[in-house]
Amino acid sequence: MTAEELTEKYLDYISGEKNLSESTCSTYTGYLKEFFCFLNKRGIGFTEFSSNDVHSFIRFKQKTVPEKDLHDRFVKFGQKELKSRTVTLILSSIRSLIKFEIIEKLRNDNPMENYASPKLEKRLPTFKTEETVLTLINSPSEDSYDDLREKTMLTVLYASGLRSSELLNLQYKNINFTDRTLNIVGKGNKNRVIPFSENALELLEKYIRETRTRAGKITDFVFTNLKTGKPFTRMYLYKIIQKHAEENHLPHISAHVLRHSFASHLLENGADLKSIQEMLGHSSLKTTDIYTQTLHKSLIAKYKSAHPRAFIHPGDQVTEE
Repeated sequence: MTAEELTEKYLDYISGEKNLSESTCSTYTGYLKEFFCFLNKRGIGFTEFSSNDVHSFIRFKQKTVPEKDLHDRFVKFGQKELKSRTVTLILSSIRSLIKFEIIEKLRNDNPMENYASPKLEKRLPTFKTEETVLTLINSPSEDSYDDLREKTMLTVLYASGLRSSELLNLQYKNINFTDRTLNIVGKGNKNRVIPFSENALELLEKYIRETRTRAGKITDFVFTNLKTGKPFTRMYLYKIIQKHAEENHLPHISAHVLRHSFASHLLENGADLKSIQEMLGHSSLKTTDIYTQTLHKSLIAKYKSAHPRAFIHPGDQVTEE
C-alpha cells in the first residue's frame, strides 16, 4: 500500500467513522504526509515504525533542539521550538493512524502505548474590547454588494459566536427570521439554537434581497460566490477580516477571536455560563469556564487603569477624613 492510498483510507476513517471535523482531518492528514515522507527517506515502512521513529520525527520538526538532546526520551520546549500544542496534534494524528492500522490489521502492535504527550500550557482565549469589535464590523459600508456581504458576515459572526466553518456553511433553512435565531449543527453533529441581534437580522434580510436580485439561481448556502455558486472559503473570510482590521489600524483579529469576544462580552454583561456554553456548542462547562478567567483579568486591568489608588508606592501616605 502506498502512502497516498493509506492516507486516503485513513481520511475516510476519521471523517466517516470518527466524524472528525474538516479542519481536524486536514490537520491530521497534513502532519501524516510529512511523517510518511520522513519515514520514506529513511527506508522505514508506514506500518513498521517505532516510537523512536516518532520521536526522531518530532526532533526533525523541532529544528532548534541541540544535537546532544536528540536521544532524550521527552521533548523539551524552548522559546523558539515547536509549541507543545503543535507536538500534541502531531502525536494525536500518529496515534490515530496506529489505531486505524490495527483495525485494518496492517499491524498488531501499538508503539505509542507508553509514549507521553507534552503537558499543554493553559492558554486563555484572546478577545477584543467591544469598541474594537464594533470598529471592525462597522468598517464595511452598505453601499456596494461586496461591502454589504462583508459587513453582514462580520456582524453575524460577532452576533452569534459562530465558528468560521459554521458561518460559511450557513444555509437559508438554518435561519428563523421570526424568532431571530440560528439553528446550527456544530461539532459532533450537535444541534444548538442561537439568538442573534436585530441589527444582524436587518443586514441579513437586506443582503439576501440583494443576492436574489443579482443571482439567477441561488444555492442553499447564504454566503456564496455568485460566479461559482459555492460557499466562500476560510481564506476569503480571513482576508476580509484582515483588510478591515488594517484599514482601521486594529490589532490582529480572526474569526475565532470574534467568537471569543462574543462569549467574553456576554459574560461581562451578565450572561450565565450555562447559556454561553449552549450558544457556543461546548460539550463541557469546563471549556466555557475559562472565560471567567478572562473576565477576571479584564476586571483587574480596568481597576488598575481606572482607580486613582490602584498603585500605592512605598512611602505614600494615605489620609482619611
